[in-house]
Amino acid sequence: MKLVFNLPHMLRLKAMMQPWEADVTGADQTRMAKCADKWGYDMIAVPEHFVIPTEHVELSGPHYFQSTAAQAYLAGATSRIMLNSCVTVLPLHQPIVLAKALATADWLSSGRMMVTFGVGWLQREFELLGVPFAERGRIADEYLAAIIELWTSESPRFEGRYVSFDEVAFEPKPVRKPHLPVWIGGDADP
Repeated sequence: MKLVFNLPHMLRLKAMMQPWEADVTGADQTRMAKCADKWGYDMIAVPEHFVIPTEHVELSGPHYFQSTAAQAYLAGATSRIMLNSCVTVLPLHQPIVLAKALATADWLSSGRMMVTFGVGWLQREFELLGVPFAERGRIADEYLAAIIELWTSESPRFEGRYVSFDEVAFEPKPVRKPHLPVWIGGDADP
């Protein structure tokens, strides 16, 4: 059995919060992550959105981190627990920059990074960031292929509609081979 620790107070979602969570600080979350690491939890999961339109705050909560930055911070505060996103909205990231951030955090943490990618659902967030919502699935597919190429190839090259590169060096590579674990998250109507 695997135990996953979702940090309290991450979303500030009233329907799910315990009363004490409203007062949780970053220092408190760091202490809780250290306890989860010490007590044998397998993974800490960090959610991500860049902005939440006010009409969605009641549904989604307002409090989100940039997942890779939070994962890297938590990796530095812990020693063995895996750090995963829950989820990283892939089409909203520049894939070369994201590949570098994840590989760097993985290398510095001795291979403790994971990532769960999703295509996103919040159309206004895409509009605010200038990413075509209707193309998010195609963008995510292409970005994932480009990221894997950067992580696994000694001479990365990729030609796509949304991202292209060749004749580049890319290091550090992720510690685990062929690359750090990638999960895909999402939901659909039945």
